Amino acid sequence: MTVIEANDHYHSLEILGSDAMQTLQGQFTCDVIKQAPNTTIPGLLCSLKGRVEIISYVHKHSPEHFSIIVPAPDMDALAARLKPYLMFSRSKMAPSALSTHALVMSDTPNPPDATPHKFHLSDQIGLIADDTCAASISASATPSRLTSLRLRSGLLELNDRTRARFTPQQLSLDVLGYVSFTKGCYMGQEIIARIHYKGAPKTRLALLEWRDRAETPSNHSLIDAKGNTVGEILESDTELSLATVSTELPVEALLEGDNSHWSLSHFFHPQ
Repeated sequence: MTVIEANDHYHSLEILGSDAMQTLQGQFTCDVIKQAPNTTIPGLLCSLKGRVEIISYVHKHSPEHFSIIVPAPDMDALAARLKPYLMFSRSKMAPSALSTHALVMSDTPNPPDATPHKFHLSDQIGLIADDTCAASISASATPSRLTSLRLRSGLLELNDRTRARFTPQQLSLDVLGYVSFTKGCYMGQEIIARIHYKGAPKTRLALLEWRDRAETPSNHSLIDAKGNTVGEILESDTELSLATVSTELPVEALLEGDNSHWSLSHFFHPQ
């Protein structure tokens, strides 16, 4: 089933100018030079220490115009990060609430009857222009539907607690297509590349399924049956969580955290 709802979740920062592409190429983990026009690819902004600060989707209209799509709460952080570099370029930025776009969500990947996305965020989530589907748009969005679909797809969103604490590898964003290992320099590249070629992260992104309530501290840490700390919950709804979890754990391992018992459903990387 495909559902179309009014969009108030995703906003974008429009980057326009003759050197927009070169400016973004030096900041994002994705390769915007090789990116084809009128496509959307996932990308990250990282710190000098290689920790993920912003998870985004980069839409390339042309080499002179990009839309950087993020959850609305991340807009200020995105603008603050790019502003110093745009000040000395021949490009400018302009925020957009994407209020003229609708959110499209599908239960199955790439359904054959789906309306083509203007901004293709994943195989099941996208944004389309309102005027292409005005009669089908629900009057109000249901955040729980989007959150559940995102969590099941491994589409993590950061918050103040989790921002700039984890490498892309700890969040499996390297294997989910957010990082190019063939492009030139960007902030944090040295550390991210070193882990990719010479190291192995001890934790990876995993989906947890809620089992029942537990008398455990709600400090987001995950505890295994032996009492060891084996990961951390990153984002949750009532039934699902995304967490960075020890790769030594087997699927269906039972864990405790955030006053709940959880079952490890699967990792978002090949094991």
